[in-house]
Amino acid sequence: MKEYKGVAPVFTEAMISHGYENLTPVQEAIVEQKVLGADMLVSARTGSGKTVAFALAMARTLFESKDRFTSAKRPEALVITPTRELALQVKREFEWFFQPSGAIIASCVGGMDIRTERKILSQGANFVIGTPGRLVDHIKRKSFDNSDIRVVVLDEADEMLDMGFREDLEYILSACPVERQTLMFSATVPKSIASLAQKYQKNSIRLNVDDSREQHVDIEYNALTISSREQENAIINILRFHEDKSALIFCGTRTAVNHMSSRLLNRGFAVVALSGELSQNERSKAIQSMRDLKAKVCVATDVAARGIDLPSLDLVIHADIPRTSDTLLHRSGRTGRAGRKGNCIVLVSNNLRKKAERLFSGANIKVKWGTPPSRDDIIKKDDERLISNPILTQDIRDEDKATVEKLTSSFSLDQLASAYLHLSRLGQSAPEELSNVSESRKGMEYNEGLDGRRMFKKKKPSRLRDSKKHRDQDKGRSNSSEGKKQFKRNDSFKFPDKKFASSEGSFEASDYRRSPSSKFMKRDGSKSSNRNDDFKSSNKKFASSEGSQETRNERRSSLSKFIKRDSSKSSNPSFAKKSPSKRTVITKDGFKKTK
Repeated sequence: MKEYKGVAPVFTEAMISHGYENLTPVQEAIVEQKVLGADMLVSARTGSGKTVAFALAMARTLFESKDRFTSAKRPEALVITPTRELALQVKREFEWFFQPSGAIIASCVGGMDIRTERKILSQGANFVIGTPGRLVDHIKRKSFDNSDIRVVVLDEADEMLDMGFREDLEYILSACPVERQTLMFSATVPKSIASLAQKYQKNSIRLNVDDSREQHVDIEYNALTISSREQENAIINILRFHEDKSALIFCGTRTAVNHMSSRLLNRGFAVVALSGELSQNERSKAIQSMRDLKAKVCVATDVAARGIDLPSLDLVIHADIPRTSDTLLHRSGRTGRAGRKGNCIVLVSNNLRKKAERLFSGANIKVKWGTPPSRDDIIKKDDERLISNPILTQDIRDEDKATVEKLTSSFSLDQLASAYLHLSRLGQSAPEELSNVSESRKGMEYNEGLDGRRMFKKKKPSRLRDSKKHRDQDKGRSNSSEGKKQFKRNDSFKFPDKKFASSEGSFEASDYRRSPSSKFMKRDGSKSSNRNDDFKSSNKKFASSEGSQETRNERRSSLSKFIKRDSSKSSNPSFAKKSPSKRTVITKDGFKKTK
């Protein structure tokens, strides 16, 4: 029998029976003699075998001179995980690993019946695996006796701190005996993890086995450019192209998960959903359906990004781009685990390409850019799978020979081949027609939005200012409504008419700015005592350039159709208080009249 250095024979046998040929780097580092029984802070990338690693460390501490547990009065080991799914995953791993030792393993997770958990704890357990909130609840209710705890493991410690469990973790660690071994496992080691380790660990050994940002060597990354409106159609085509593989689709919200799962279910895919709004029983059934291959597609939020181990998972699809590079790595790490090959596909719309490139750069991964499979690609792939089906090369069974002879005598080869083709395509979802992304970007120009996102807008045709039509439009751009607003600002003056406003420029508030002495200052820096002097000078200029005083009076009279100055009002009507009983009407001649 093969032996592993530093591993007891009873556990070696369990690992070999479970398919372990060699130890992973993090497992080899754990079983070294120099770290025996010591506190450790271990960082290793996702999918590196951390669960079995701290199981080996716990076994070395708990089984110093024995091979089996003699009793289970009080728990001797505690494992804390951030999510329910990860806790149940660790429990399943511990069941086969510690089965030869006769260990009793209990779980305490939110969403399960707390009375059942209290009953199991009262009967006795050697290992307790749970989430922070539920463990705190059991400790406060005194249903969990932690006085004999010898080993405490914090799995995915960085995730627990990100989820806001720091107070719960500190409460649990403070309630456990001081003389214990504390193991912290994390994909990354930020300052918060380092401070927690410094507070609750003694002379801890820092093990940085793998760079957490190193590319998963067993995962192939592909970024597919799509139109933002064709996300679902692109996913349907991807699933049809990789028909034989089980897939995990990550969406950003629960609503997106429900919508996506309903759409795929209507298209004939065996789908399960996984999100935080589901009960623990429903989430466990969904994961078990994927393990039993009853469902081939799982649509989930980031609740499935950590700790979920699906042996048959070959494909991970990021329907929504993750927020951080760490989330990208944790999502993708659900495939390509324990030496298996995996494929990761990230859907990127036109306006999110720069963000995706930053994520890939931050995760230090190499990505192949492309487009989703087209309808023709899927049909070609179906034909390849059809021709390469091993059933075509099997020998004819004796009980089928009579039926085969009837078919060959009754139908031609073309008819039989057509029937076989038709039957093979029954139940398959029809591929979707996708637009060419390069064509969809024609006539679009790049813009940077206020939030830093890329946006595209249709290009407007350039204005032909050389034509007489557009020159006339530019001259008459100041309409009557704009003139009304401008003239209302100061009723004590007779403003020039529309033609003067278009040729000489309208008098707006922006042409003047307040000086410290509450007078007005022109943009050229010259002061004026009041607005009357400014407008008088403008009228003089207008008189010299446009005509006589008589012409000016005629034009001013035409202007009175739009505004009639009421001498009884103050010079600034905007500050005048109107009587609620009076109202202003416009007569047929265009004059304003107060009633």
